[in-house]
Amino acid sequence: PRRAPRWCRGLARLGGGRPAQRSLVRTAVALLVQSPALAAEIEPPWTFSELRLAGVPLLVELIGLCRDRPSLSTGSLLEHFAGREESAALNKLAQADLLVDAESGRSEFLGAIEQLDVQTSQQRLDDLIARQLAGTLSDAERDELRQLMANKPAHKRR
Repeated sequence: PRRAPRWCRGLARLGGGRPAQRSLVRTAVALLVQSPALAAEIEPPWTFSELRLAGVPLLVELIGLCRDRPSLSTGSLLEHFAGREESAALNKLAQADLLVDAESGRSEFLGAIEQLDVQTSQQRLDDLIARQLAGTLSDAERDELRQLMANKPAHKRR
């Protein structure tokens, strides 16, 4: 049997058993699959697209597809992915009971995207710090590092 992509392992728990702790990416994908119109809520460029997390490329693809085809239904979206390795996981997400109404689903989607953007900034900050420690930071990167450090809340600085 083919193994599910890493980002969607554990989705079987969404339908029952103990409550699953979904990742931000999985939450955003699930909400988007069930409500493709949510893609219109965010404008490109999508900062989180640079995040090195499993599932982010699929999330970016889903958002692009849903924005390109605003009337896309869940069924049409699933049909678009038929035959791809993500298909089974997306079908499970489409059927998952997310226990949210339209407005709270919108808020949860936008909140997940916002948190992914925060993680992207942290990832970039970590990358720049590593380059600084290695002594390979350019002047432009040094300025970017200063800016990222200045924008980071004091209670979250390492």
